[in-house]
Amino acid sequence: MDDTETFSFATQALKEYMEAYKMNEGDVALLTNMSATYERLGRLKEAASLASDACEKDPTWAKGWYRWACAYESMGEIDNALGCLEEGMSITGANEQMKTMFTRLKAMRVSESLSAEEMKERGNYSLKDGMIQSALDWYTRGIAKSGTSKETLTALYNNRAECRRREYEYAHVVADCEEVLKLDSVNIKAMLRMATAYESMEKYDKAIEAYERLLAVDKLDKGRCRARLQRCRVALKWANTDVPPIDD
Repeated sequence: MDDTETFSFATQALKEYMEAYKMNEGDVALLTNMSATYERLGRLKEAASLASDACEKDPTWAKGWYRWACAYESMGEIDNALGCLEEGMSITGANEQMKTMFTRLKAMRVSESLSAEEMKERGNYSLKDGMIQSALDWYTRGIAKSGTSKETLTALYNNRAECRRREYEYAHVVADCEEVLKLDSVNIKAMLRMATAYESMEKYDKAIEAYERLLAVDKLDKGRCRARLQRCRVALKWANTDVPPIDD
């Protein structure tokens, strides 16, 4: 399944969960499934709200506390995430999933003495080893550090965007790339990641704009974007018609 298919699958899954919930209001399993899907789609406030609703309806539903903490962590609100986990474990017991997450987030809190640059390096090591969540955590903590240099902050946002790309969190990718471009308006990595994220979300008009901006900077087309740009133009054309393209 490619990036576009994954995003489309999450969107379709959300629609099905919502339809199911209309017939089973109060089903906390459906609420937490919707929360997880909203988080995947980058709609973090909705993810947190639904997880909170699940916890209110059934405080013994451990998955609700876990999903609530996940939403807070994705928003960079580590203290709130820890608070959810503490309250959840006090009610439901030491759920292994929550316990593991709590230990990881606590360790991050202990690392407050590290500089943003050191956090970036730890994130890079984690990313290199394929530990995506750990890398994302380090980059998020580095971004939250005050007094970080423009160069380091640019790298932190760019690297976090890459983590989120690998997790198919395209709305987050766009958000992080926007932050990079505020710091460095001609950052080619961020421009390319943003364009491909829009394409993966099937937002072809925005992808076209992003690829065109990139090509205005990358005259030699090192990112091989011309072919991608043409692909988006064709996709947009067919998206606006009822007739499917004919294979050659």
